[in-house]
Amino acid sequence: MREMAMMFSGGVDTTLAADLTLENDACDRLHLLTFCNGICVRVDKSRVHADELRAKFGADKVVHEVIYVTELFERLRSPLRETIREYGSTLVFDLTCRLAMETAAIQYALQHGIGTMLDGTNIDQGRLFLERPEYLRVAKE
Repeated sequence: MREMAMMFSGGVDTTLAADLTLENDACDRLHLLTFCNGICVRVDKSRVHADELRAKFGADKVVHEVIYVTELFERLRSPLRETIREYGSTLVFDLTCRLAMETAAIQYALQHGIGTMLDGTNIDQGRLFLERPEYLRVAKE
């Protein structure tokens, strides 16, 4: 069985990406992974679109998991609290949140024998925000 996992916010981009992946038979089962760092808002809204995908493609093809990364996020963020306060920037916060999600996604994939991980990034977006020159310039400063 060909299985893939997707970092799934339940927003338009990841829902469309999941739909296209399933529509094009890229896999037999798609694991939709929604992450919460403990202070997320509306994390349960991802279930609405996951349920729609299940209804369209079948419950056997769509697995949805909400994964709480609160402990990992806090371990990453705690040493950086002073840095966040000093610079008044959300960049450090965003990076620790992203790192916690990426780490949990890798762990999930390894535990379930999944070799392909997707997200909602599309070609029209160009680079990921972490790779954009304006982001890197601000982060460096």
